[in-house]
Order: sequence, then C-alpha cells, then structure tokens
Amino acid sequence: MKKLEINLTFAILFMGYEVHIIRKKDYEDYDEESNITHEEFIALVERRPELSWEAVGNDEDNSKREYCYWNSYPALENNNPPWLHYFHGEINTKCTEDDCLKLWLELANEMGGQLRGDDGEQYDEAELERLKERRKEQSIPNIIINKKPFWKFW
Repeated sequence: MKKLEINLTFAILFMGYEVHIIRKKDYEDYDEESNITHEEFIALVERRPELSWEAVGNDEDNSKREYCYWNSYPALENNNPPWLHYFHGEINTKCTEDDCLKLWLELANEMGGQLRGDDGEQYDEAELERLKERRKEQSIPNIIINKKPFWKFW
C-alpha cells in the first residue's frame, strides 16, 4: 500500500501516470487473449451519456473512435475534459483525480474488468477511499494545474 501512495503522489506531481481498464487475469501477460475489444469500447461510450467522442473526419466504420471525453466532469476547467483512450485491448487515461478514478472504476466493473495503475496496482472502492483520505491528510491537491508555460521549469 505504501508503494502505491508514493508512486501516485510522485507521478501526479512530476510526471505522467496512467491508469488502465483491463480484462486480464495476469496484468503482465501481454499475450493473454481476454482483452477488451474495440467494439466493446464503442458500445460502452455509446451507452454512457456522460461520455462523448472526439470529433473525427470520415469515420464510417468507427475505426477512428479511439478517444472519448467526460464532458460533464464536475471540475471541468479550461475546457479540457478528462479522456479515455482505447489501444490494443486496454482503455487508458492519465486522468487520476478522485472523481475520475471513481468513474473509471465504475466503467471497469461494468465491463467485467479491473482498474490498474502503471505499476500493476489494482484499484477498488476501498482503495479509492483510502487514497482520497490520504490526499486530505497530506494536503495533496486533487487537481494539479501548472500556470507556467511548459518551457519554464523554475
């Protein structure tokens, strides 16, 4: 549990960190065949009113539908909604705010999958609640917004 706290805190503050909706028994086994299909991802987004597709050009066969957005996100700022990306049987995102993790876990459960972090850690409702309390105790911001231009690191 301590490893998760340190990894997530560090990743949120300093670098990219992804969570993944997967449907596998062994997270490390990339050859396992019980992955989420692109058609399942499309069906998930279509039945969830809070999710919408990225605008794409001619997409008659839905092959370009890889990104979707949570446009009704409660803390929507700067018109940048949280996103999900389908790639090789997984649904990925870098959006790790508390509300996002809660929705991502709901979607994972709906698909019969799991919500996992980059290091293979598994998220469940108890873990999300514990993480939320830990953020409160340590005054870790729920949303990190960098007000400086990307080239200024001081």
